[in-house]
Amino acid sequence: MHGALEQKCEEESSVVKHAALPSRAAGAGRGLEMTWKPKTSVVLTALATAIAFVTACSDASSADPEDPGSGGDGGDGGLPQAFLLSTQLLSNDGGRFDLHYVLDSLDSQTVDASEGLQTSASHSFVHGGDVYIATEEDRVLTRYEIDADNRFVPGPRIGFSGVVVNNFRQTWEVVSDTRAFAIDMTLGSSVVVEWNPTTMEIVDRLELDFDELVRDGFAPVALDVYHTADELVIPVAWFDNVGIDGYFSSAIIRIPFDDWSRWEIVEDDRCGMAVQVGAMSDGDLVLAGDQYFGQFYLYGPQQQESCFLRVTASDGVAAFDPDFQLQVFDISGDQPLYNMNVFNDTLFFTTLILDRLTSDPEDPGTHWGGVYCALWSGTPGDLSSFRERPDLQSEPGSCDIPVGAANGVTYMETGVNWPNIGPVSLREITDDGLGSRIGITATNVDNLKRIR
Repeated sequence: MHGALEQKCEEESSVVKHAALPSRAAGAGRGLEMTWKPKTSVVLTALATAIAFVTACSDASSADPEDPGSGGDGGDGGLPQAFLLSTQLLSNDGGRFDLHYVLDSLDSQTVDASEGLQTSASHSFVHGGDVYIATEEDRVLTRYEIDADNRFVPGPRIGFSGVVVNNFRQTWEVVSDTRAFAIDMTLGSSVVVEWNPTTMEIVDRLELDFDELVRDGFAPVALDVYHTADELVIPVAWFDNVGIDGYFSSAIIRIPFDDWSRWEIVEDDRCGMAVQVGAMSDGDLVLAGDQYFGQFYLYGPQQQESCFLRVTASDGVAAFDPDFQLQVFDISGDQPLYNMNVFNDTLFFTTLILDRLTSDPEDPGTHWGGVYCALWSGTPGDLSSFRERPDLQSEPGSCDIPVGAANGVTYMETGVNWPNIGPVSLREITDDGLGSRIGITATNVDNLKRIR
């Protein structure tokens, strides 16, 4: 997964010029702030800002076929080792732009913002020693070679305008050098696009029957995508984060590689909406029925306990594990789930400290600025392994959470500035707490991956 429960082109040759950091996000591409009303009159808005706090997207999972492991000073073909660090920068007026860096190492350092590759709101991922960046504003996917000086060299591009309708930044999955997928399943769309990472061409497009995917009037939302040896696996949830309501079930869509017409949806109602997903190194998925960052638990019409489910693959077919269910309250007491991530086979999650909430109980819109969290970690399947981790928090009550892993090391983001721009740190997690520090000017870290 992402490796897998296994987990026309335009050429440019010049090296990308680095952009100085502007004082604000003037003219930057805006994140998703659209409202839609399908036939069922459901409303779903403002996904992207909240999603930024979900696990720096799925590329950073521990199931990482692109991470060749520690390679000393050398990488592929004698080239220096290189790491991708992507950050996002927001402003109070709703603007967003991203800065992407190639780092020579993950030792303690301060990253110079003027050395970043600036794009509109985007999503980055790594395959075959190249970096791919999908930009929201123009619906273009660009492949970048990383040269011997660890600089971005732009290469072929694919235009997805008119092919992918809404969600262009979250759901990308590379299966092989010649086969990859983009999923557009937000705001009423249900599209799967196959493309070729080598030729950088669109190969095929499948539009799923939207009516088959709607539940109780709620449209499906997919924020991630994985694969087994034989099929795409798309976790989906149904919710309206404006009306604070949803269809309380978790599900996966399975699409066989050899016959797209045989796609099917498999549901499990033991947990609420599985908005957040993490991958283990053996390819199993951990899904969090998370009440949408605690919003539904606090403001919704029904309260369901947050819990974790597992999806496994047998003979290339993904399915929910009927023997696995991890209740958050069995670990946290009365604290509901807020955020989660999986790195190096460790499940990290934050829970809301209810007696410290400062949000307005009558106004769900104040939720994001009024939360305080406890941080926990452990091994899925071993309840006794979970413990609270104040040693990894930048300050008591911080909702910081690990956001990436490279060379077998997990990295913690501290000092998130949402929705402003300021100093953020990426800290190595050690046996003794937080180790080396990488300082960045940003709102938050979006991705950390080894390139070579």
